[in-house]
Amino acid sequence: MTQTLEQTMQPVNNIYHVPILKLYALKCFDGETAVGHSETTTLAQGKTPQEAKDYLKGCWEFAENYVTHSEEKRKDGKPFKLDETKKPKKVLYCERRFQNSRGDYTCGKPMDGETQEYNPDALNGEFGGCVIQGYSIPNFFEPKCPYQIQRDIKLGKLEAEIEYII
Repeated sequence: MTQTLEQTMQPVNNIYHVPILKLYALKCFDGETAVGHSETTTLAQGKTPQEAKDYLKGCWEFAENYVTHSEEKRKDGKPFKLDETKKPKKVLYCERRFQNSRGDYTCGKPMDGETQEYNPDALNGEFGGCVIQGYSIPNFFEPKCPYQIQRDIKLGKLEAEIEYII
């Protein structure tokens, strides 16, 4: 999904981890085909979980769309289908999450690494890539990253800090 300049300058939220099944087909030695899948999630934007799922149904790799493409095109992607047995989970709200023109989520506005100026085509944001795409949790600014807060709560660190202050 290509973003306009105005869209890349606004924080991005309303994102869901949508459960999907990545589909695989392997040719066996006896000429048969073994078909399988792996469970995972993918990120999709939408005002509701259903809207996020509907967005994914429009992707060319969605199984029903994938089969309509040429064999050459199909080499460039992996088919998937929605895992209807699981519900999408909303990504935590973050005022520093932006999206560059390639669709990657960034921590802070996308910035040119050399000039340190706003650049929607930049890979990283002011503080790097966003945690929801596998980047490290930034722990050097306030307010804290929502995923750092969540981790600290799970580890009991926030309660310890609160008790120490009291």
